[in-house]
Amino acid sequence: MITKIKFTLVSIFALAVSFIPFATAKAQESLIFGQKHAYSVFVKSNKEAFVFARLALTNPDESPLTKSSFTLSNAKASEMSVYQVVLPQDCAQYDYRSGSNKCVRYKEPSYTQDYSYYGSGHGDTKNIEYHKVTYQESGGKYSFDLPKTVEPHKSTAIIVIYATKDYISNSFGRYTFNFETLAVEQRITEANVAVTAETDFQLKNPDKSYDYPYYGGLESGANLSANSAQTSFTNPDIDKLVYSIGGRGQLNKTFNSITPNETVSVKGMFANSWFKLYLFEVLMTILGLGGFFALLIFLSKKYGGRIRQTTQTSTVNSQSVQNRFTLLVPLYWIASFVSALLVGGLTLAITALDKNNALDFLDNASPIVEVFTVLIAIIVYLFAVIGPAISVGTRYKWKAAVTVIILQFIWYIAAALLLVSLSN
Repeated sequence: MITKIKFTLVSIFALAVSFIPFATAKAQESLIFGQKHAYSVFVKSNKEAFVFARLALTNPDESPLTKSSFTLSNAKASEMSVYQVVLPQDCAQYDYRSGSNKCVRYKEPSYTQDYSYYGSGHGDTKNIEYHKVTYQESGGKYSFDLPKTVEPHKSTAIIVIYATKDYISNSFGRYTFNFETLAVEQRITEANVAVTAETDFQLKNPDKSYDYPYYGGLESGANLSANSAQTSFTNPDIDKLVYSIGGRGQLNKTFNSITPNETVSVKGMFANSWFKLYLFEVLMTILGLGGFFALLIFLSKKYGGRIRQTTQTSTVNSQSVQNRFTLLVPLYWIASFVSALLVGGLTLAITALDKNNALDFLDNASPIVEVFTVLIAIIVYLFAVIGPAISVGTRYKWKAAVTVIILQFIWYIAAALLLVSLSN
């Protein structure tokens, strides 16, 4: 009896161990052959978003892949078009010896790694085929048969184009969006999302540089199902559109190793003016400054004493200040704040002039004019920095002027921290 139990346990253990390589291989295949997604999202002030998605996938199985699906989670598409992309074979070896540059060996295109086919100037962009996909939708899940079967370990790409009004909301001219990627039943090794706002609108905290994507007129509201009557077609404009999907937008996010049926979201805000974008921050800054000065006045009245003036030169030191703690004098804080505002305003003015090419005349000006202009700028800056301090110092002596200048640096540090918080 004991022998039979031992034999049974050993058999179960051996059977379990035999499945470990199989499970490991499946996990490795999931990581190697996982999908690679790219999204270009175009947001508009009418609360409509156009989404252009490219789902590149590889068949990890030993049998042909004939079906696929994706799920649109937190939105309902008002228009939807789905296409399968069939890329031409790429040349792996040319016959340079004959001088004809004839291709003597081809290789299969890599949909997940190489997008040079899509109108970039490399590869054959004339024979890219787009096959319209007929899908069935149920509860946000879009299932379909692939027009072109994908052989084992070969790749393909699915293009999804849709419009929806479920991503964007409006509040006082501030448009917030919450885009969520498509969910698939395979692991996604990488997903790139690029968001761009319509003309004359700007995103909050955008990337410093971006390429305005090519949408082929679809961003203006063109019919997304214009090619619905065609089962397959080639189109150079569509090549450019597909190639631009996932390119740098005003806001760009990259996500890695997304598990099956999982989604990731990209949130943001856009408006037609800087003030609307940062309205909350501006109001909080004003309220914060008001509260700070109110607290300063309260503490000054309670603990700081008061500043008294006298015409008696001999008694200035004894009568001008009584029980005063200089950092609690509201006048010094106000003077330093005015100085910081002047410096910031001058900096913004010079930056705006330079951005609008208003200072280009200095490039062709004589050295005397350049030096004179620089001297004027220096004098104006010095007035902004020490002018309020001198004004206070003439009434309350040099210690007051030094205090104002010291307090200016506190304002500069606060302004720098505020700018850093806004940029993040």
